[in-house]
Amino acid sequence: MAVIGGGKDEMAGIQRLSPTAIIYHEESLDPPDRLIYSDLTWSELRPPALIWVGSVPGDFAPEQAEVIPIACLSQQLIPALDRICQSDPVPLAPAEDRLVLLLLRLQPDNSPARVTPPELWQQALQRYNCRLLQAEDLTQASLLCRVWQPDGILVDQTLTAEDWQRLARVPELGKLPLITLSPSLEPWPEQLAVIDLCQTMAQSPEQIATTLLHRIRSLSKKPG
Repeated sequence: MAVIGGGKDEMAGIQRLSPTAIIYHEESLDPPDRLIYSDLTWSELRPPALIWVGSVPGDFAPEQAEVIPIACLSQQLIPALDRICQSDPVPLAPAEDRLVLLLLRLQPDNSPARVTPPELWQQALQRYNCRLLQAEDLTQASLLCRVWQPDGILVDQTLTAEDWQRLARVPELGKLPLITLSPSLEPWPEQLAVIDLCQTMAQSPEQIATTLLHRIRSLSKKPG
């Protein structure tokens, strides 16, 4: 799954990764980027599904897009994704047992979007039936938290003091456990529940995944 805002680099990344579904978030798109989407041949991306979050100008969205108003997001997005992925052969754990984690990778303002293949430890998490989401800005992160209600947030980059402060001001993020996987050069705000697991990253991908899952489960009190 890919949550997109705008930019040709991001669209090129989506072409490489071929996600099952594309979620277009209207609030993330600046007016100049609308030209990219209006000129885009969506069939070239070949996504099985396109979900449009927000209002849609009459001549802008592809005909095959499923439109979800922002006010109905929490009620309609997950059922829409369930319909899209119903042919997925991977068996899902019961909802009360399956962990959902958000990987937060903040990008500098006005920088090209970065869409990269999952790292080995991320693939290991998914093999353990963990749903792994990814956001590259706080708007996307807040949106995903409201819809999916993750059990924790993973931060595998070095954040600045300003980054930590901005993160703390987002209610949906500030109330969740934050697992930092990279050394922090700046102190994080005291109100955040930050757990430093940087040393874990020296382990094998499987060990990283099991360590993260064990720690998150101990915090969320989910069985495992």
